[in-house]
Amino acid sequence: MPKGVLNVPGPSRYAPLAERFWSRVKKTPGEGCWLWLGSTWIEGYGRIIDQGKQLRAHRVAWELIVGPIPMGMQVLHACDNPPCVRVGPGHLFLGKDAENSADKVIKERHVFGVRVNTAKLYPEQVITIRDLHSQGVSIRKLSRMFGIQPPSIKAIIVRTHWKSVL
Repeated sequence: MPKGVLNVPGPSRYAPLAERFWSRVKKTPGEGCWLWLGSTWIEGYGRIIDQGKQLRAHRVAWELIVGPIPMGMQVLHACDNPPCVRVGPGHLFLGKDAENSADKVIKERHVFGVRVNTAKLYPEQVITIRDLHSQGVSIRKLSRMFGIQPPSIKAIIVRTHWKSVL
C-alpha cells in the first residue's frame, strides 16, 4: 500500500450521502428488516452525519427511496425494530405524532409512572393524594406534604398525570 493511504472500509465521509448510507445497510433476504450497521442513537435508531448535521437513518432511507417527508409527518416503524431502514409494508411508513404515541401505548413501549426516571412518587402515594383531596385536603397542603408543585398535584387529581393508577 502506498505511503499515506489509509485502508478505510466503505466510502469516505466526503462521498455522497446515498453512497455512504447504503454502504452501512445490511439487506436481509425476503421480507425481513434492512438493518442499519452504522452509528446509532442511545435508543437504537440509526444515525448518520451529513453536512455537519446528525440525521436519523430511517428518515434518510425514506427520503432516498420515496422523497421528502411531508410537514407534520413522521417516519414510523411498523416492525418495532429501531435499526430497520426498510421502506414499505411491515417496516417504515408515514404517520402523525398521535399515531406514533398511540402505537407506543398499545405495544407498551412508552414510559409512564414509576418507570419515568424522574418520577417522584409511587402509585400508593398517588392514591393517597387523591384520597386526601377527596376528603377536603387542599392542593397547596398536598403540595407541601409530598414535595410536589401544585400544578402537578392538580394533574394527579384530575388524572392527566398518573392515569394508570386507579
